[in-house]
Amino acid sequence: MAMGTTLGDVQLLAVEGTAQNGMNSAALEELKIGLDSIESLNSDDAMKKFNYKQLEKMSRYELSQFTHVVSNVIDFPKYDVIVDSLMIPVVTTQWVKDVIKNKRVIPLRSYSPDPKHFFKDVILAAGGGLQDDDKEVLKIGVKTFGGIYLDDLKKSLTHYVTNDLEDDNTKLIMAFNEYNPSGKIVKIVKVDWIFHSIMQSSVLPESLYSFNDGKAEKGKEVVIQKPDFLSGLNFALSDNLNISDTMRSYFTMFDDGDKAGERVFLTRYLNNEIDKSYKQKTFDYLFSLLFHKKNNMPYDSLLFYPVNRNPISGMAETLIATTNYTGDSRIYIEELTMRMGGKFSKTMKSTNTHLVASKSVGKKFEFAKSWNVKIVNHMWVEDSFKNWKIMDVSEYKNLPRDAKGVRLIGDIEFNGFEYTFEGKNKEQEKVVEHDFETQLQDEKGDIGVLKRKVGNNQEHSASIEVTQSNKKTKMNSIEEKKSSHDPKGLEEVEEKERVLSEPAEAKTIPANPESRVRTRNRRGNEDRKALQEEASTAVKAVIPEEKNPEGKKSEEPDSVWQIQENGEKPAKSVPTKRKAISVEENDQKPKENKRIATKKTVKSEKPYNITAIVTGFDGSLSVGDKRELRKVGINIVENANKTINCIIAPSLLRTQKFLTALSYSPEYFLEPLFLSDVLGTLDSVKKVGDFDSISPKIEKYDIWEHVDYEKDIMPKRLFRTNTTREKAIEYLKRPRKGLFEGFVFNLSPGLAGGFDTLKGILKAFGCKQCFLFKETTKTAAANVEKNVNGVSDVAILVCSTAEKNVQKHFTTACKNSGMKYVTLEWDVIVTAIFEATLDLNSGNVLQQSGVL
Repeated sequence: MAMGTTLGDVQLLAVEGTAQNGMNSAALEELKIGLDSIESLNSDDAMKKFNYKQLEKMSRYELSQFTHVVSNVIDFPKYDVIVDSLMIPVVTTQWVKDVIKNKRVIPLRSYSPDPKHFFKDVILAAGGGLQDDDKEVLKIGVKTFGGIYLDDLKKSLTHYVTNDLEDDNTKLIMAFNEYNPSGKIVKIVKVDWIFHSIMQSSVLPESLYSFNDGKAEKGKEVVIQKPDFLSGLNFALSDNLNISDTMRSYFTMFDDGDKAGERVFLTRYLNNEIDKSYKQKTFDYLFSLLFHKKNNMPYDSLLFYPVNRNPISGMAETLIATTNYTGDSRIYIEELTMRMGGKFSKTMKSTNTHLVASKSVGKKFEFAKSWNVKIVNHMWVEDSFKNWKIMDVSEYKNLPRDAKGVRLIGDIEFNGFEYTFEGKNKEQEKVVEHDFETQLQDEKGDIGVLKRKVGNNQEHSASIEVTQSNKKTKMNSIEEKKSSHDPKGLEEVEEKERVLSEPAEAKTIPANPESRVRTRNRRGNEDRKALQEEASTAVKAVIPEEKNPEGKKSEEPDSVWQIQENGEKPAKSVPTKRKAISVEENDQKPKENKRIATKKTVKSEKPYNITAIVTGFDGSLSVGDKRELRKVGINIVENANKTINCIIAPSLLRTQKFLTALSYSPEYFLEPLFLSDVLGTLDSVKKVGDFDSISPKIEKYDIWEHVDYEKDIMPKRLFRTNTTREKAIEYLKRPRKGLFEGFVFNLSPGLAGGFDTLKGILKAFGCKQCFLFKETTKTAAANVEKNVNGVSDVAILVCSTAEKNVQKHFTTACKNSGMKYVTLEWDVIVTAIFEATLDLNSGNVLQQSGVL
């Protein structure tokens, strides 16, 4: 159940000013009259006014009892305390008027009177060639200067940041801009627009940072340089950040190298290879300095400190919501929750584990009590973060606006997390080269070699010979030339492990660990050194100890296959299910043994039987995610093939992947939240066997349950005019393999997506041939073997309406050859694919002769 903040929960502090700033007594009295018009709301309780002298005398505790401060200006007493320290939002009188008009609390970002919130009208999402850490930096920057950052595409979006016009989401937005009848346009801009606007302290014209035929428009030169107030600080980027070179280039101006000044490393996760004499801070810290235009912060925040890469144990199982916290205080609690590894929901659900409340009023509070959700104050979140463990909720039941004695939000002392320095001291800053090459036993029991390259080209290699018959291990420290079967690096190791272990559903060592789907808040990429150390530990773990009695299994025989992403010790129940195969058997019948293992996997029933392609999804699935999904019967493939039975997308799309996948008549159309919930549920169970009883139900995630077909123009335009929702659903159930069997198409060069992409889509539906038809093409290709609309020898041109010259040349070429012809937009092809039939009529062709 979704519940917003009710008007009864709001406590307004109105700053009485002058008629010039619209805050005199008469103006405030008018607001009170408006509030009184709302049923069950007493304006005397909802809004209290204070003049400047009264404000100066108010304590921080007294100020903290209000949810919003109303003022059209920011030059009033205690403004910094209210905004920076207490995180109470300041809104204009227009916000109150709009609340009265809508009779509900509305978003407040665009109502800030602070000119430094110049992004207040910006609602931004990002994608297209950007890494997860890139997006995190953009999110912090946009929010600091008053904007809203969205992880997903929504109708409220105003800007989309991308470096790739071929990105699926970018194409989707471009199509939305072209066909949206309301005339609203989502502005597509380059990343520069964000950073240049921040450095100029104003929203710069988007036209200087837009795309024109794939090339950036040239405008007046914007000079960006490090501001003078940061001259005493040198900012460097930590090497454990997974950001693009483009993003990295924006921060070079803040690093003066060896020049005098305090050195600060910017990072998301604590880097134990950075000398402790240097500070480690998050990007929140730098953007806050830029916001306040100071070289030191007037306040401290937990958000300024990088966290441990491994989340708090047990935090992944929490789902936290807030009530009676507004503006930056709610964002603060949300960010702390996410950085600890928990999940945050803006709405209240029965599945929530905790409700962070400042006062015991409101619908969320009442439902939390009825659902037995743990109710705590903000101190529980802050103390859990500081101690990096989930604190006992019994100590945090007093709510700050109900009782005195509760520490004010943000009033917590913290100097960052302790860590053990593992890097080089300043005097020893010499790069140490680490290079692991790890080979694990292959199907024939070949010798595995662990090789480490350390320092100045010194090599130490250990040959590990495992004899299965006598369960003994011999280790010789010798230099050994690698055999021809040796893998060349971790990538080959991963592939070898995958082949060997997949039948038994065992885990592999990822060559390049990726972060899980964003909503799960799992840790991001490990740095290379940590990965190598894990690999080294894993290889050692596979060697049984000599004292093990003959015939008895080692306590953890296959731990090499089970390295967890979070670094925790693997469960012992997984490998014990694997049937041991002797070396002799494997040498004699390697292929037969592999078949047996495969059959065993097929025999085991899984909750799902899904092979899916994912498109239009802005998150990322790591190798580990896909492996976990396969355990419960969900196989994610990169390219559509005859095995797929499912498309996973946020809506009905016209992307290459979606259209091509339709040629295989998939059974399921699911939204991406399905994958997130499956992975989240897997995290919450101790073993896969416990998953079945609580597995997410497929029907809950059907695209049609989440697409507003009557109001959302994008999916509706995929079908013919007046097609009902019921008819559209019926269309998608039709088989469409061979829809264009035997057809020949002429494609113009100006079609979005390009010739090769469109040719691939048409070929998936049986198209015989596609030809590129340009203004210089002499002859059009005709459908000699295939009738078009019941007519033979017809040439088909697919082009855009803007390509008038191509259309004219095509018509001339066909007339000169005595051919019948028809000219179509690509939209007609898309509709044919979605409706599983090509219906040509006078309403959907651009030009024709002898066809209709």
